[in-house]
Amino acid sequence: MNRANFHRPMETYLLPTARRGGCNSPERRCPTCALLLGLIAQVGHLRSTTRTHGLLLALLAAATLTASAADQFPPGRLTFQGHLTDAAGVPLGQTATTNVQVQFRLWRSAAGTTPGDLVWAEKQTVKVTRGFFNALLGAGNATGVAGEFFTNNLASLFLGSDASDRFLGITVVGQGAEIAPRMQFLSSPFAHLARTTANLLNNSGQPVFNTAPGAVGVNTPGAPGATLDVGGTAKATALIGDGSGLTGVPVQAANVTGTFDASRLADATVTGAKFATNSIAASLVANQAVTAAKLAPDAALALAAQAGGVPNGGVIVSTKKLDPVLHNMGYVNIGRANFDGPKWTIRATKDTPNAPVSRINSIGGSDHRAAATIWTGSKWILYSGDSIVGGYATDGGIFDPALNSWTPISTVGAPTPRNEINFIWTGTKGLFWGGHDGNPYADGRIYDPVANTWSPMGTVNEPQARNRHRSVWTGSELFVWGGELVNNINNNPNNGGLYSLATNGWRALPAAPIAGRRDYNAFWTGTEVLVWGGVAAGVYQRDGALYNPVSNTWRSMSSFSAPSAREGAAAVWTGTELIVWGGFGGGWNTDGGRYDVASDTWIPFNTANFNQGIEGAAFWSGSKAYFLQGRNSSGYPNDGGNTSGFSFDPANNKFDYIPAAPITQTWMPFTWTGTELLTFATFRDGNDRTVLSFKPETESYFYAKTTPPTDNWTIRATKDTPNAPLPSVFDYSGTPHRSVWTGSKWLVWGGIAAPYISPFIALNTGAAFDPANNSWQPMSPTNAPSPRTQFSAVWAGDQAIYWGGYTNNFIGDGKRYFPANNTWSNITATGALSARCRHTAVWTGTEMLVWGGAIATGMTVTNNGARYNPATDTWTAMAAVPVGFTNRADHLAVWTGTEMLVWGGTTNASIFGTPRADGARYNPTSNTWTPMSSVNAPVGRGLALAVWTGTEMIVWGGYLGHTNLSSDLNTGGRYNPATDTWTTFNTGQYTWSQEATAVWTGSKVIWAGGINAVGMVNRSGKGGITYDPVTGIVGTLPVAPIQQRNMPFTWTGTQLLTFGSWEDALDRTVLSYQP
Repeated sequence: MNRANFHRPMETYLLPTARRGGCNSPERRCPTCALLLGLIAQVGHLRSTTRTHGLLLALLAAATLTASAADQFPPGRLTFQGHLTDAAGVPLGQTATTNVQVQFRLWRSAAGTTPGDLVWAEKQTVKVTRGFFNALLGAGNATGVAGEFFTNNLASLFLGSDASDRFLGITVVGQGAEIAPRMQFLSSPFAHLARTTANLLNNSGQPVFNTAPGAVGVNTPGAPGATLDVGGTAKATALIGDGSGLTGVPVQAANVTGTFDASRLADATVTGAKFATNSIAASLVANQAVTAAKLAPDAALALAAQAGGVPNGGVIVSTKKLDPVLHNMGYVNIGRANFDGPKWTIRATKDTPNAPVSRINSIGGSDHRAAATIWTGSKWILYSGDSIVGGYATDGGIFDPALNSWTPISTVGAPTPRNEINFIWTGTKGLFWGGHDGNPYADGRIYDPVANTWSPMGTVNEPQARNRHRSVWTGSELFVWGGELVNNINNNPNNGGLYSLATNGWRALPAAPIAGRRDYNAFWTGTEVLVWGGVAAGVYQRDGALYNPVSNTWRSMSSFSAPSAREGAAAVWTGTELIVWGGFGGGWNTDGGRYDVASDTWIPFNTANFNQGIEGAAFWSGSKAYFLQGRNSSGYPNDGGNTSGFSFDPANNKFDYIPAAPITQTWMPFTWTGTELLTFATFRDGNDRTVLSFKPETESYFYAKTTPPTDNWTIRATKDTPNAPLPSVFDYSGTPHRSVWTGSKWLVWGGIAAPYISPFIALNTGAAFDPANNSWQPMSPTNAPSPRTQFSAVWAGDQAIYWGGYTNNFIGDGKRYFPANNTWSNITATGALSARCRHTAVWTGTEMLVWGGAIATGMTVTNNGARYNPATDTWTAMAAVPVGFTNRADHLAVWTGTEMLVWGGTTNASIFGTPRADGARYNPTSNTWTPMSSVNAPVGRGLALAVWTGTEMIVWGGYLGHTNLSSDLNTGGRYNPATDTWTTFNTGQYTWSQEATAVWTGSKVIWAGGINAVGMVNRSGKGGITYDPVTGIVGTLPVAPIQQRNMPFTWTGTQLLTFGSWEDALDRTVLSYQP
């Protein structure tokens, strides 16, 4: 009916002449104009030649207008002109303009009609005058036909590998089919240049450049992710600038001028692996360019070893008993190396010029006497105190141990002479406050050792006048609490204050949760002030509290297993523990204790043969506590000429005597410099002004270089690793074990505090070890189970379930620990089993199966059990065992995937128990038991070391019963539940281990550590053995760097992890062994 007349495209197309070098010049064609010219050329191919000049003017006007307002983005629409006639050839709108609805479609081919051929479609109403109409493609609306894509921006339609194949089809709505033929879009000559340059397309039709606000991408798959985002290699002959903003740039080779400082090289960005061998010559490293401050701890030692400075068989000395750097490089600790001490030396005498008068500090504990003088880091400063000849010392002195010389301290503006003083070092100044000269004081002075001057402390809000209190520097404030008021020894305030040197002002302390007291011990832990012991209103105390100055709050210390009540104790702070010994509590105290702040736990010790008493010096050397001089119930120990005191090694719970000093002292001023103890004068001679020095033995060890085996033990963490839990042992440790592997973290909780002594101290603290970064994270103490050992533990997918155990009695409760949020929740007691210990528990995937164990005094055992479902928090009784399957404890249990296998154990958990060699299988689905065959079963035993391989249970080691604690057997058995058969095996020359690890690697069993009939396995030239059930081959493990027995352990899937040492009560080593 109607048709459109589209005459043959022009063969040539002329543009107005432009100035040479202008925007339209081929030599300086800009991308926008190149695109516009291409557009004009394309539309020119479609227009009627009868309107060439008029259309040209219209298009040029439009193009010029577009260019003047253009930005870097080309227009997204196309102009189009056509001519419509009716079937008789009469133009539409001949006499009057008429509106016609037209559909435009863009196709990939000249004839395609499928949805895959269609690129775009729109409809719009055009005005037709004498047959002619103008349309702006992209200015219409969607056709409404399902599946036909529409957009107002046509720029993206001419992209892609087929972008050159675009055909326009036109349909007049209501007038039949699409007008034939379709018209192909073509380009002008310069548009070919625009295709690969101005239009920024590569040969595949993909954009070379992508842009976003403030960003440009080159060869990026999408929007750029940075100011300049390059997908591929960027090459430049030069980079201008200092490069200070560049990060993550890999450098193949660089010639660098100038220097790299810390702002340009982040920590750990340049490692030895990034330097080629011999790439840095000695001539390129200036003298003193590499100092100790620029080397990581032990870096020089490691470098020397790697460089071959110590060959195999060579010996090196370390101050660490367990040196992880040396061990992990193949060194072995071969013994102690003492080069100096312990010894006393006279550093100055009464004849030394400017020596102050002799004096004593007749006040409470050793830490208070240490706080009566100050050590600045290089000088020892004394002022006032009780004069030996009577009254109060009115002078002081500054002792320089480097020169063994005294310098007088200024007395201008100094405090009034007094005793029972606190003279506290802040790092730059000395603070002198309180004390007594017949009446208590409330004034204070600030001493500047550089200027040798005194100035007053502020008095606003300062505490009441007092003496026999303790002052502690927190790092920013002076802590003052307790003491004695108004000359009344029993008037002990529960108040105090904090003094700020920065503001020269005081703030009040809140009341403590313990009674006010005098003559207590106090230390700064790094975050809290620890207060313990003392006398409150005439009553000796054994409790304590910790004060946090940041939160301005107190918290109570546990008194469970704390030393007996006392005043004036000798005490030291180790960095993690308070060690208390001696003192007076109505009698002479010879007991002591170690308090671990992190776990709020006391571990007692006793020194029955070391009766030191009170009024002496005490300090922590870094590995031992030293208690020197003073007096006891027999007098003054140093008077005997044999000993001046003793040292206490908490790692080994060991005490050693210290040689006698040249003079006998009590209540003497003293200080610990970090390398030596300095003491001043004797109480027996008013003219004596001797300065004594005591140096403890140097803690050193010989390490011999070896070639480490390929499967050596690795030290993953030490006692210095933050948040490490208290060292612990798991007594009566069989199968399964009591620590938990979550899949990514190792949970170590409970057990007995090391060392394993009687009476033992059960723990209720723990931590999670992350082998990915060798770090510990404390397990929350809130709502944790009560202290216990001999409990069971299973991992239930998202929680660890702890149940039962023993402390001073049998325990019948448990808790669930959720590591994701570090919380504990209760386990219902409804339907739970009776209290017990030394039972077993396995996880089935949905339930915990608990069975057997010791249930009563005398270690009576049972043969019942129950199933606990954590999803419903319910218990269900298990069916009765087969007739003849007797009560037992210390048995083993493994889960096969469908059944729990129970085997071995003893019929009584006391020393009279009979070992068992029988077993039974429990199926929780049917709630039934089935006896296991005993044909070829191993000899009966308790605490067997067993594993489940996936098809077999392998049993080895353990005890023949408490009537035969040490066996020399080498036999074991493999049980196959599918066939209900046992297969025997033996381990040749290697006899049973007890209290060792038992893990399955996927191909071998590892039995590491523990003891055998001879003693500690690790002392026998091996760290344990391995067993391959397929080949029957028995191998050995390398010797571990520490002795382990009953230690927490776990298998991560790739490595064995162990924690702590049987012999070292301070050891918190995590070892890993990877086969």
